[in-house]
Amino acid sequence: MADKSREYEVVLILDSSASENMAETQKEIEETLVKRQAEITHKEEWGKRKLFHPPRHINEGVFH
Repeated sequence: MADKSREYEVVLILDSSASENMAETQKEIEETLVKRQAEITHKEEWGKRKLFHPPRHINEGVFH
């Protein structure tokens, strides 16, 4: 039987003004993915970037 797993890419964008909760939020999301049998094969932090379509007047986000 062939392996039916698929690869997905998730980009997490966090509000740059909420820096005190960033690590905790990232950890919670990773734990949720693992609980749902996701395998995290690669993580990359892209840093703070300007948003092209800013929601609620938030102009920057931290990309993971």
